Amino acid sequence: SDADCSGVRPHASGHCHSVSSCSWSASPWSNCSAACGPGSSAREITCSSGADADCAHMDRPLDQATCDNGEDGQCAWLVGDWGDCSLAACGAARSRARQVACPSDLGEAACLAFERPQAVEACPRE
Repeated sequence: SDADCSGVRPHASGHCHSVSSCSWSASPWSNCSAACGPGSSAREITCSSGADADCAHMDRPLDQATCDNGEDGQCAWLVGDWGDCSLAACGAARSRARQVACPSDLGEAACLAFERPQAVEACPRE
């Protein structure tokens, strides 16, 4: 009986904290840090309870990843200045050249081929 016990009687029931329904939540990936070529992207990862420890029993999703904006032809061509006009052989047209390059580690495939600027042109008539 309760009379045989000393002190304050403990509660018959109490609150418990179950983490079985907790899950990781990920925000959308940020834009790639590089406008052309390799870079990084980030996102926020949070536990649905608000306490990361409650999701510790599950693998945490990645919050950093590598990205490469050159994969879909998104890089812009780098174009140098026109050089001097060449000396022409008798009857031949004179021309001049400039450097045209795609800045990606993936090579020219990272820049749109149909937008490639001319590297050689006829010299303007004087």
